[in-house]
Amino acid sequence: MRKLNIVILVNLLILIALSSCSDKVRYDDAIRIKNDKISKYNKIPNENTERDGKTLRGSIAKLVFEGVPLTCDSNAPKVFKGYVLFLDNSKEDKESNYEIIPIDDIELVADIYNAPKNKYSNLNLFENFNNPAGMREVREIPVDTVVTDTCCPCRCRNWSLSGMFAMDVDVNCPDRKYSWYFLELKPGYAMFSDYKSATQKEGKSRWVGEIAAGIRFGSQKQWGFGLMASTGVNTYNSFTGISINRPVVMFHGRWQSQDIKCFKPVIYADFGMPIDKMSIALPKFDISSGCEDCKKYLKDLKASGNLPEVDFSWPLTFGFGVGVDLPINSWLDLSADLGWRSLAFGEEVAAAGFQNVPSQRRIDVFLFRFGVTF
Repeated sequence: MRKLNIVILVNLLILIALSSCSDKVRYDDAIRIKNDKISKYNKIPNENTERDGKTLRGSIAKLVFEGVPLTCDSNAPKVFKGYVLFLDNSKEDKESNYEIIPIDDIELVADIYNAPKNKYSNLNLFENFNNPAGMREVREIPVDTVVTDTCCPCRCRNWSLSGMFAMDVDVNCPDRKYSWYFLELKPGYAMFSDYKSATQKEGKSRWVGEIAAGIRFGSQKQWGFGLMASTGVNTYNSFTGISINRPVVMFHGRWQSQDIKCFKPVIYADFGMPIDKMSIALPKFDISSGCEDCKKYLKDLKASGNLPEVDFSWPLTFGFGVGVDLPINSWLDLSADLGWRSLAFGEEVAAAGFQNVPSQRRIDVFLFRFGVTF
C-alpha cells in the first residue's frame, strides 16, 4: 500500500512539472487608445481585418523603455521612449504577430487609477478587459530598460535599422484627418520630344504648375475625384515651327492606400484636353454649324487620302502616375509622384485653299511633380 502511494505521488509530481512547461500564459488585457490615435489601430497590422481601435484586447508581454544617447559622448544624456509589446487576442503567439504600441498613443491607467505609485510611476499598470469601463482588475506587466548604442568606433552617428524599428518610427507619424475635399498644389518638371517640322525632332523640358481639387469618398476617404488644371508645356505647330503654350484642363481621379511607415502610396489618372486656341479649334470644327460645305469638302479630301498630314480627331489627353503622400500634420501631406501623359493638341496648316485647317498631333510627356496635398 505504501509503495502504491509513492507511485501516485511521483505521477502527480510529473503531471505538475509537465503542466509548468506548457505555453506562455496569455492574458486578457485591455489597452485604451487616445481619441486622436484611434485610426492607427482600427485594423490589425498587415491585415485588412477590422477591430475596435479605441480599446485593444489581447495580451501585453512587457513595457519597454528604450534610451538613445543624444551624442556619442559616453556620459551623454539619453532620450527615453516607451512602448508596449502587444499580441491581439485573435493572433497566434509568435514573434511576427506582436505589435509595438507607443506609450504616447495610450490612455494610461496611471492617469485615471488612484493607487500608490510604484517605481515605474504606475506606467506598467494595465487593466483586465472583462470590464474596461469600470476597471475592476489591474495587473503590473514586466518592464525592460534597454539602451540603443547609436555610435560606431569612429564616434560618428550610426543608426541601425533594428534600432530604428525598436524605437518605432511610427511614433512621430501625425494622425492625418481627411476632410470631404482634397486640394493638390504641385509644381513639376516635364520632359518630352517634339517636332519643329515633319523631319526635325527636338528634346525639350519645362517646369509646369498644376492644381487639382475635388471630393474625397470611401470608408477611409481613400478615393478622390475632381478637376485638374496645368500651366502646360510649349510645343511646336509642326507646320510652321511656331512654339505655342498648351494649358490643360482634365478630370482627375486618385486613390491612396493605408500608410506604410507614415508614407501612403498614391495612384492617379487624368483625362481631358488642352484649352489653347488651336486645340479648341478641333472640337469647334466638328460641332459648329458654320460652313457645313467647307467641313464636308475637307473631310472628303481626308477620307480620299488627299490630306494625309491632317488629323481631325479631338485632342483628348490622358495619363496616369504613382507617388506617395507623407503627412506632416493632421491636415497636410507632402506629395511626390512620377507620371506619364499622352498629350494631344491642335495645330493649323494651310491646305486645300484654306489658311487654317485644324489638325491634331500627339506626344508623350514624362512628368515629376512635388508639392502638397490638403
